[in-house]
Amino acid sequence: MLGGKKKKAIELLAEGKLSRSSIAKRVGVHPSTLSRWLKEPAFLAAFYEEFS
Repeated sequence: MLGGKKKKAIELLAEGKLSRSSIAKRVGVHPSTLSRWLKEPAFLAAFYEEFS
């Protein structure tokens, strides 16, 4: 199960309107943290689920 920050990041990524850096700032994490999340299988699965 994903935490609140990860869920919010997925929502913002799915909208496709903001850069990764802007998303990280809005979520309250460092851009490198968002990049790391994007390599996690559970995060990617939840992200792709937004599109199905």
